[in-house]
Amino acid sequence: MIHSESSTLKSSVGPKLPTVCIANAIDTLRLTIFRAPTEGDRERIHNSNYPQQDQAVFWRPLDKLIVSESPIVGFDWVTQMLGIKKAKNIWPENSCGSLFKDVVTSKNLQMEISEWCADSGGFELIVHTTTPET
Repeated sequence: MIHSESSTLKSSVGPKLPTVCIANAIDTLRLTIFRAPTEGDRERIHNSNYPQQDQAVFWRPLDKLIVSESPIVGFDWVTQMLGIKKAKNIWPENSCGSLFKDVVTSKNLQMEISEWCADSGGFELIVHTTTPET
């Protein structure tokens, strides 16, 4: 990530906004998954998503809401071990195939994000990767 004086100054002015992280590595893997020659290959590529989405716990800032395709395994244990006091992991009930579309279309995810940001008037958005939907 490239930082400039203006981005550093901007982030230090005013109240800190809550952070929402869209751990959407799966969205870039989907095209590869669909082209894989066998079901085993598709499953192997899909499973490579989990370590990538799980890394979102370690991204700064540590206090954040993480939206992932599925639950991050060991989330409670890892956040407790790291001393993270304000972190939460949410995921769509039934993924449509794009994590951003899931966020836009899921009332439950929207409600969770709204509650996370309740009194702040906004939030800082971190995305894992850029896709046509972003």
